[in-house]
Amino acid sequence: MNSGPNSQRRTILVIDDEHGVLEMVKAALESEGYAVHAASNADEGIKLYEEHWRNIELVLLDFLMPGMTGDHVLECLQSLDPDVRVVLLTANKYSFQRHLHASSILGCLEKPFELAELSERVREALTPA
Repeated sequence: MNSGPNSQRRTILVIDDEHGVLEMVKAALESEGYAVHAASNADEGIKLYEEHWRNIELVLLDFLMPGMTGDHVLECLQSLDPDVRVVLLTANKYSFQRHLHASSILGCLEKPFELAELSERVREALTPA
């Protein structure tokens, strides 16, 4: 993944309960120059978003986590900022289909995904319409 001018000083929140995925995504995004907040569960992710939502430009959200479901996390994020921008991460592409119409959802990445695909999806999500 290459560092690019669009990545400088942009902040992303990653919420994923799979430690390996969380660390890989965090490292990949940081190598591109993004500032990354990482949360290993829904409660931690919501807390980080509450603290930093004004600076977070994109949330990468694992949709299937133990405890709180991805759609509940999405509702919490939207209650803090109706304009939150989210890319869903999931191992089951059918689990989120009904949520793709939500204005906050900018797309999804199906696990496992390649780092190049992650980079492309993040750039797309951060590009103004």
